[in-house]
Amino acid sequence: MTRDVAIVLDRPRTLRYDLGALDRLAKALGNGTRLPFEDILKLELGDIRVLTTAVWAGLTERDFASPEDVAAVLFLDDIGRVAEAVTAALLASAGTTNGTGASEEANPPTSGSVGPTSTTSGSVPSVFDPASFGASPSAS
Repeated sequence: MTRDVAIVLDRPRTLRYDLGALDRLAKALGNGTRLPFEDILKLELGDIRVLTTAVWAGLTERDFASPEDVAAVLFLDDIGRVAEAVTAALLASAGTTNGTGASEEANPPTSGSVGPTSTTSGSVPSVFDPASFGASPSAS
């Protein structure tokens, strides 16, 4: 099973949330120390800072120096499809996608495409839900 998810930003790129990417994400969104893993599973992907940080952390190429550099290539109409790609990559990291168990490529670039593709659903996932891949929410 591939854990890579294709996404088009300024050009076709790949998201993958291995432990290194999750560590970068936890450090960048944490309160000065770390973001607990269970909080990563509840990311508010509708928040632009959270979304761009999640993309930055998950990119397999390290050519964006910061989440702000990622934000510089995104526009408002990109938020839905980018949030879908982040969700798909996080699910793939957990070993499943969209609750089906089948591997799926999110936001694949079209042949010859160099710009962003449009979102398929138009919705912006606001929270990455751990229940969607069988994890139970942590007790608070």
